[in-house]
Parts: sequence; structure tokens; C-alpha cells
Amino acid sequence: MITVGTYRAILLVAATLTAMPVAHAGDFLKGIEAFQRGDYDAAMAMWLPMAEAGDLNAMYNVALIYDQGLGRPADKLLALRWYRAPAEEGDVSAQFNIATIYHFGDGVAANKREAARWYRAAAELADEEAQFNLGLMYASGDGAELDVETAIHWFRLSADQGHSGAQFRLGHMYDLGDGVAEDNAEAMRWYLLAANQGNAFAQNNLGTMYFSGEGAVFDWIQAYKWFYIAEQLGNYESRGNRLSSAKLMSRSDIAEAQKQAEDWLQRFPIGR
Repeated sequence: MITVGTYRAILLVAATLTAMPVAHAGDFLKGIEAFQRGDYDAAMAMWLPMAEAGDLNAMYNVALIYDQGLGRPADKLLALRWYRAPAEEGDVSAQFNIATIYHFGDGVAANKREAARWYRAAAELADEEAQFNLGLMYASGDGAELDVETAIHWFRLSADQGHSGAQFRLGHMYDLGDGVAEDNAEAMRWYLLAANQGNAFAQNNLGTMYFSGEGAVFDWIQAYKWFYIAEQLGNYESRGNRLSSAKLMSRSDIAEAQKQAEDWLQRFPIGR
């Protein structure tokens, strides 16, 4: 199961400092320095007056402090208040964070429709995580009308940007023929892209396709390899699959598969 991504903790550092009055820019940078050393009260003292005066970068950073509860209890309502103006002006991270607050109902009443609205705003600005989350909503009918074709649209945009969760979901949809014509070769293509990013669900499913010969020739070495990698990255279902494939393999084939798996894990040391 691939789940929705959580909010992003990105501090805005103001790309337009050169356009600010010198004293204003200096206060903003003092806030950055205080934030980076963990003095959130000092950062807030710098940014809050700027936020109240309408500075969008300062508004976002104030929102982030309230959102994460840095140096004070988290206050999602205040976070929403300060995120809103940057979000309405097209700040993708603010849009995404508003969406996740409404999606999870963390400190506020959950509102999936409002979450979908803000995910869409960020998705239309090419944010791959928002595109993925919006795809999940359309795929499940949770916060948006159930619409597999639209889900695939957003998954594909996200996957094309390299989002492994979206790549996995597309692979799974082609694997099952869910909303698209079943296409094992296309399923394997998306699974492989996700697998090489460390997606253990994709690795396990890729192993299953090699084990069964779907979309490829039977290849128990490749099946064992991907089951082993997925198991190492925490997919416990893969252990049983690996042991099942081992029963059909010679010792030399198992040794070769394990060598290939360890080579992969050395080249892609993800989550280990």
C-alpha cells in the first residue's frame, strides 16, 4: 500500500531579498540564522512583524513554525491562517501543506474536498507529490469523485517526474488491468523504475512477474534477486516469495541471485 505523503518542512529563504529594504532583509536573514540554530522564539520575533505587514516569505515561515510546533505547541489553525496568502499567490509548498492539514484532520476538522482542492492547485504547478496524492484521491473516491482515468492522468504526470509511488501505482494498474488494458510489459516497465528507487512494493511485484513469467520469460534468478532486495528493505511478504523461489533453484543460481541483489544494494543503499 502506498500512502499519502506528509507535509514538507521547507524553510523559505526569500529569493527576493535584493528587492527588500536593507533593514527588512537583515531581519529576515536574522530569522533564518535563529531558525537554523534552533532558536524558534527569536526567529518568530523577526518574522511575525514582517508577516503581519504582508511579507509572503515570512508568512510561510511563521506558518511552518506553528505547523510543526517548533518552540511552542503545534497550532494547525494558525498554520492554515499564515499559509493561506502564500498559497493563494501560488506558493506550492504552502498549497501542499494546507492540503495535508485538511487531509489528515490534524488539529482541525478533516476536509477531504478542501484537501483535494489544494492538492490540485499544487499539482497544476507540477508538484509531483501533490499529483500523486490527487491521483490517490481519484483512485479511491476519497475527497474526489471516483475516476480511474483522472487518477491515471495524475499518476502519470507524477511518475514521469520520478515519483516512485506513482510509478508503482501505474505498474499495479497495468498489472491488474485496473482502468487500463492489462499490459504486463508496461507493468514491468513502471515496476522497474520504482524498484530502482527502492520501492519495496514494486520490487516484490517485479519478482512475482519474473517468477510467474508474466511480461517476461521465466527468470528465477531475477525473481529471487528482487524478492531478496525487497525483503532487505522491509517488505516481509517477500521473504515467503524468496523461499518459494529458492525451492526451484540450484545452489549456484541462488548464489548468483544473491550476488546480484547484494551488488544492487551496494549501488543503491536505500533504507538499509
